[in-house]
Amino acid sequence: MSDMKTDATRLADEFLAKVAIKPVKNRFPVATERSTTQRGGRIVATSNMQTTGARVALVGDLAHYPDGSQSRIVSGAGPAMRHEGHQIGLVGSLFENGDVITGPDHSGIVVVEYADESAVPGLLDPVSPTGAS
Repeated sequence: MSDMKTDATRLADEFLAKVAIKPVKNRFPVATERSTTQRGGRIVATSNMQTTGARVALVGDLAHYPDGSQSRIVSGAGPAMRHEGHQIGLVGSLFENGDVITGPDHSGIVVVEYADESAVPGLLDPVSPTGAS
């Protein structure tokens, strides 16, 4: 049993060492209820999933604006990351009104695009505002 654990630990260490030196093209932190938008909106996250102590936002969740208006998230992580049938929202996700989630950046759950790999299919592609894709 300890040999299996040692092999597993070694393999994990080797994998992490390879990933650590890969050139990163983009980082997309998961959007949360603490996220804000370019136009001053605040996210109202509805999922029960959390990262860095805050609820994760999903495609279909709303941003509320200082003028009383609201808009739904319409793009997210694509099929790469879903929760309860909905794409997970990311910093960089778009809204129906053309706004975009701008932050905050964090080190919780993050989608990473590497420069030496093909693009993540469906990443930040707009879908139905209900979140179903």
